[in-house]
Amino acid sequence: MRQFIFFFSAFILSFKNGYASYSQKIPNQIGIANARVCVVIDKEVNCVGRNVYGEAINIKFEKKIKQIALGDNHTCILDEDGMWCFGKNENGQTRVPTNLINPIKIVAGANHTCALDDEGVKCWGDNRFRQIEVPNDLSKTFQISASNQTTCALGNDGVRCWGDDSYGQNDVPKNLIQPKEVAVGYQHVCALDLKEVKCWGRNQFGQSSPPISLINPRNLSLGYAHTCVIDDVGVKCWGANDYHEKDVPDHIKNPRQLIAGGRHSCVIDSENVKCWGANYYGELNLSTRILNPQRVSAGDNHVCAIDDEGVKCWGLNDFHQLDVPTGLHHPRQVSTGARFTCVLHDKGVNCWGRKDYSEIAVPKNLIHPYQISSGSNHTCVLDEEGVKCWGFESYGLTKVPSNLVKPFQISTGSQHTCALDEEGVKCWGANGYKQLEVPSNLINPREVSCGRDYTCALDDQGVKCWGKNNRGQIEVPTHLVNPRSLSTGDDHACVLDDQGVKCWGSLTGGRLDIPLKIVHPRQISAGNEYTCIIDDFGVKCWGENSFGQSHSPPHFKNNQSLSFN
Repeated sequence: MRQFIFFFSAFILSFKNGYASYSQKIPNQIGIANARVCVVIDKEVNCVGRNVYGEAINIKFEKKIKQIALGDNHTCILDEDGMWCFGKNENGQTRVPTNLINPIKIVAGANHTCALDDEGVKCWGDNRFRQIEVPNDLSKTFQISASNQTTCALGNDGVRCWGDDSYGQNDVPKNLIQPKEVAVGYQHVCALDLKEVKCWGRNQFGQSSPPISLINPRNLSLGYAHTCVIDDVGVKCWGANDYHEKDVPDHIKNPRQLIAGGRHSCVIDSENVKCWGANYYGELNLSTRILNPQRVSAGDNHVCAIDDEGVKCWGLNDFHQLDVPTGLHHPRQVSTGARFTCVLHDKGVNCWGRKDYSEIAVPKNLIHPYQISSGSNHTCVLDEEGVKCWGFESYGLTKVPSNLVKPFQISTGSQHTCALDEEGVKCWGANGYKQLEVPSNLINPREVSCGRDYTCALDDQGVKCWGKNNRGQIEVPTHLVNPRSLSTGDDHACVLDDQGVKCWGSLTGGRLDIPLKIVHPRQISAGNEYTCIIDDFGVKCWGENSFGQSHSPPHFKNNQSLSFN
C-alpha cells in the first residue's frame, strides 16, 4: 500500500524582507489556485490557504515530485510513481484514470483534470462545457494548459482549445506563427509566439492586451483577469489590479518560475518564493513562522500569535484581519474577533479588520490598558479606570455595568460580556439562553470565559458552565484534574489541567480531536470550530480548517532549525 506522510507546515527555514526564504533548498515549483498556494521541495508539498475539501495538502511523498496542478478545490501531484489527486471529487476530477501511460504533464481546471502521456491528452472530471472532450484529430501534443472550464493543447498543428467558449477562448488567432507555449486563464488564453505574447478571449481589464515593451518573454501564466510573464527585465503583469495583481515586488532576483492563479501570483527567484495579490484565505502567508510564541488567540476563522518578532496571523483574511500594521510597540496581548484583530502593546491598543460595527474604533480615553478581550463584533479592555467597551452596541454590549468593584478579568463572547471583580462574576449583553445568569454556587471564581450564548467559570471546585447547551458545551466532564486555564469557543470549551488538554461540546469539525503530541501546554484558545494551544513545540491548532486557520505555522527556537508541529 502506498504511504503518504502528512505533516503541518514545512519548508520555510529563514526569512528576509517579509517573504519566505528557503535557505537550505529553494522550492522546485509552485502551484496556485483561486485561494490556495502550494510549494514543492523534492518529495514534499506544503499548501496554505482555503482548505474546504482537504485540497490544501501537506504531504511527504515516497518519490520525488515532478509536477503539481491545482484546481478550484482539488490538488494533483505527479511523482515518479504516477499521479495522485486530493480534494473535492464531485465531478470525478480527483479520480485518476487507470489507463495513464507514463504521464509527463498534468493540469487542472476549475473542476476537471488533464494529463499528457505516451498516448496523448486525457481529461476527466466536469464536462458541462465539453472541456474534457479531447478532439479526435489532435496532433502530437507537447504542452497542455487548463483553467476554469477551458482546456488547450500545443502540438504539431499549433494551438487547439476546447471547452467554455463564452468569450471566444476557443477561437485561436490565425496569426500565430510558431507558438511555443500556451496558457489558459479564467476566460482568456495567451500564447508565446516567437518573441511576442498574443492573447484572446475576455479583455474587460486588459488581460488580453500585452504591453509592447516585453523583451524575450517566457514562462507565461494567467490568473482570473490578469496575465504575467518573465522577460529579460524581470516579471511583468497586466490586466486587473483590484487586488494588486499587477504590483510585482521590486526585489525579485533572477526569476526562474512564475505562476498566476485567481487574483494572485507567485515567483521562485534565486532567493526564495515571493507572492503578491489577493490574500483572503491567507494563501500568501508562506512567510509566516513562529519564533518562541508567548500568546495565541483564535477568532472565528483566523488566528494570531505574539512571538519574539511581533504579531503573526493566519487563516481567513477577507477584511484584512491578518494584515498586521506597523508601529506596534512590544505587543503584550492579542485578541481576535469574528473578522478583526486587536493588540494591546506598550503604547495602547490597535485594531484592524472589519469595521461595520466600529469594531476597530478604539476609544481615545483608554488609560494604561492592561487586558483586552474581543468578541464577535465588540471589544472590551481593562484600564486604570475599569472596563471600557466598543463595537457592536446591541444588547447593551458597550454599556458597562456601574456595579463592578475593582474588576480584574474580562471575557467577551458572541453577544455578551462577563467581568470578574472582587464580588464575583458579573455579565451583561444578550441573555436569550440565560448566559448572564451566574450560578449562586460559584466559590472563589478566578477565571471566566464567554462562548457563543454560554459562559464558563473556573472556581475552587473546578469548572462550571451555564447558558445554551445544544451541543453539550455546558456539560463539564467529571474527570478534570486541577483545571487551571479555561477557554470557550462557539459551542465547545477546553481547559488545561494536570493531565494536559481536555475539551467538550460539539464534535463537528474535529474540534475535540486533541493531538496526541502535546508537551507542557501553557495557553489555550478556543475559536469558532477549532482550538489552538501553545506548548513546548510552539503553536498547535486542530479542528475546522476551511481557511487554513488550523494550519499553524512552523515553530523556531532562537536560530534552531525547523520544528514540525
